[in-house]
Formats: sequence, structure tokens, C-alpha cells
Amino acid sequence: GSGKYTMSTVLKIINKQEKATYEWALLKNLADSSVEVLVSYTIASDDLLVSLKIHDAILLDILESFAKEWIDFAYPTQTLYTKK
Repeated sequence: GSGKYTMSTVLKIINKQEKATYEWALLKNLADSSVEVLVSYTIASDDLLVSLKIHDAILLDILESFAKEWIDFAYPTQTLYTKK
């Protein structure tokens, strides 16, 4: 998917949560194996547990949505070379 698609998907995922409101998203950094994006949204609740559950739901929806679009996340890897 394109970056534009990705950002609109994140916006929809956040706004489908009843108490969450999307504010903005900015490209933060480009690295060899990652693209860092800052996303800001507010949650209309003073209850920490409610806020954490909404944040959890948003992250899980983002992972699921990206997986459907074949967008891979970079994970730290390590290679060990041994001499024989």
C-alpha cells in the first residue's frame, strides 16, 4: 500500500474507537530497515485502564490492517557467524 493509503487507514482505525480522536501524523525518520511515523490522537477518558485498552485496540487493528495489505514490520535481527 502507499503511504497515503497507510495514513488514511490509521486515521480510520483511530476514529472508529468511540473515545479516540485522530489529531495528526508526521513522518519522523527514514532508516535502512524502517520508516518511523509519529501519530497523535486523544482519548476522552480520565480512566487509565480505558485509555490503555483503546490504545491496545488501535495497535492491534493497525497490525491486522497492515498484514492484510502485505505491509511488513521490521524486527531486530542478529546473525552469528562461526568459524569451523
